[in-house]
Amino acid sequence: MEKDIGKFIAEHRKESGFKSQRQLAEKSGISAATISRIESNTQRPNPETLKTLSRYLKTTSYQELMIIAGYWEENDGTNKEISDIYENEHTKEEKIINIIKNIVDDEGKFPAEYHQDIFKIFGGYAEDDYLHERSSFKSRSEFDEWYMDFYLIQDDLSENDIEECIEEFNKFYNYKTVKHGILNLDKNFICLNKTLEDFLLELEEFINKHDLKILLSDQSHEKEFLDKLELSDEKLLEEFNLVLDGKKLTEDEAKGIIAYLRSLRQFDK
Repeated sequence: MEKDIGKFIAEHRKESGFKSQRQLAEKSGISAATISRIESNTQRPNPETLKTLSRYLKTTSYQELMIIAGYWEENDGTNKEISDIYENEHTKEEKIINIIKNIVDDEGKFPAEYHQDIFKIFGGYAEDDYLHERSSFKSRSEFDEWYMDFYLIQDDLSENDIEECIEEFNKFYNYKTVKHGILNLDKNFICLNKTLEDFLLELEEFINKHDLKILLSDQSHEKEFLDKLELSDEKLLEEFNLVLDGKKLTEDEAKGIIAYLRSLRQFDK
């Protein structure tokens, strides 16, 4: 039986840390008006909307949302299998997004020295709808064609050509466009040549190629970081990117964390 899905979503929105509908809207990409209609039960959320919401409502799951909304039966084993597949895909999405978050700078741009490799990984998969800056190209696909023909093939480029290419690349390939491309992979790209697993494998190769040591939830990286606390601040920051709540720390913030961890180690001695 269909239950009060609006009340259920409103409760879990608050429990997941979103005090207002607008906060959830900004994070999820679902409009505040739509969330308002859903929570007031004037609009029934479709399965795709529930799938998106489940990424941000951490105190519930896609399966539970689908059951409460009346799309699935509670004891249907097939639906549990579908939900498990989705949760596995969601975990891969989060890993990809966290890695990207550690590569970009404070403005969400990829460093220029990584552009060619980033294009090889995500070329053609960035989200067009999130291009808010003016560009001389009408679409991402037009830019992609130019980038491959003009930049990846030609060797003799002037400084102005290189600067233009970097500027245009940053408009079409940045944290926001790539993130939303990954989150909407199954909706935006009918013919998928890559899976989420492919993106993860290519990112791992990219990290190894550039000898990047990204401090995520990976316990091996955390242990390595703690084992090297005796190194200077500069050396540690050269080897590791420190992240808190998914955001890369500034140099001053990182040094503060390092000093705090060292003080704890001294206290334990």
